[in-house]
Amino acid sequence: MDEVSFHLSQCLDSLQIIFSNLVHSGKLVLQNVREHTHVLLVQLQNCLPASYIQTFNTFLQSLLHGIYQLKQNINASFYFYRGPFVLADTFNRTNAISATLGLVFGTGIGLVIGLCMQYPCAPVSSMKAIGCMNLSGIEDITLDDTLVPCILYSDQILVKVYAGSIDAVDIRIASGYASTLRRLLTKHNHNAKTHVPVVLGRDCAGVVVEVGSAVSKFDIGDEVWSAVPSYCQGALAEFVVLKEDLVSKKPKTLSFEESVSLAYSGSLAWDVVFHKANLNTSNAESKKILIHCGSTGVGCILIQLCRLLDTHITVTCLSRAVQVMLGFGASYCIPLETPDLEEQLIKQRSRYDIVFNCRAGPDAHELCLQLCSKQGKVVTAVPPRLASDSMGFLLGMFYSVYVNVFYVLLGRTSWDHVHFSYSILDQISNLVDSGHIKPVVGNIFKPQDHQKAFHIVDSNQAIGKTVINFAR
Repeated sequence: MDEVSFHLSQCLDSLQIIFSNLVHSGKLVLQNVREHTHVLLVQLQNCLPASYIQTFNTFLQSLLHGIYQLKQNINASFYFYRGPFVLADTFNRTNAISATLGLVFGTGIGLVIGLCMQYPCAPVSSMKAIGCMNLSGIEDITLDDTLVPCILYSDQILVKVYAGSIDAVDIRIASGYASTLRRLLTKHNHNAKTHVPVVLGRDCAGVVVEVGSAVSKFDIGDEVWSAVPSYCQGALAEFVVLKEDLVSKKPKTLSFEESVSLAYSGSLAWDVVFHKANLNTSNAESKKILIHCGSTGVGCILIQLCRLLDTHITVTCLSRAVQVMLGFGASYCIPLETPDLEEQLIKQRSRYDIVFNCRAGPDAHELCLQLCSKQGKVVTAVPPRLASDSMGFLLGMFYSVYVNVFYVLLGRTSWDHVHFSYSILDQISNLVDSGHIKPVVGNIFKPQDHQKAFHIVDSNQAIGKTVINFAR
């Protein structure tokens, strides 16, 4: 027994040294984080209201004080409980049994508390979802089985998806777009254990199958549609959980496939026309508008919105789409296959008041700038590059603090260049049902044909939207 006590004492001495080193290292890390956080707060002070600054300062001080108190308590507890074992004066079988029973009993209590505090969830079942694991491009996109998400908050809705569309931004997401922001926000999404695999798809149309206790606008069985930001998990799945303020009742006159072709693209088009370009019925009449690559999903809707404002519309589009563009209200169409297209556009004497660019990339943007009048503007109708995707370690640490502070403390929920909302979908739905906006569905695929669908979108040869139809 003395030999056992001696070896046990040696083990505990080693653990004490390791524990002390860990505490010391942790203290240095906390001090370093505190210094960097202080610098960040000084920078934020110029752009935040005084009330927010005061609230955050109080929160940070309480947090640091709590960490310090926890460290002190751990140190005190360690030395208090260490004494009898190291000295081995009172070590016997009774103490060993008591310690073991205490460990088992404490673990049991902790397990019970953890089970009681876990988020309530519906019975586990699986569904099909289109997503990617390694963020390495189109070839990484697969159709896999995953768990059906469940309602975790009172303002959420569970939707059975009948159709979802593929947007060009989904291909960028499959290659890493918005991955940093999504990883940070996934920590607060208990339906997603990690930020990968990423479910693709920026919109969906389907039927409500369950509602949270605070949901007031929807009932089970309602036909709805939704558009979600690029930093969120997507909607190309058989079921999706959505916040109520991202959901609207779909247009009554359209099918699920037709509706979903307008949700995300329509939200982008609405934002660039009425918010970024700041057009309205009083200032838009007779303005000269160019829509570059107008046969895309967002381009087809831009033409129809600009027509409602009585503007003069010129469109560059695929030659196959010229008649569609003219039917939507374009005054003049220039096929993208035209030889020396850029030179011909630049040589035109007329310049445009507003150029809507529907193609990503610096070359397209530079061309659009050359086609603007001196007082004109270029408005990009595709999601821009995100600075967070190229941050190093130090800037990434600051950005992580920034996101967590604004999400947890200040309740910020929108991080995109577009504020997606049910109100925009409601207005688009009204225009659809009144006959002012029509959908353009280029192709419809089954989920198992997702690779073919994504390659068509990536080819830039699709007219309108490519839709995935989930079996009812």
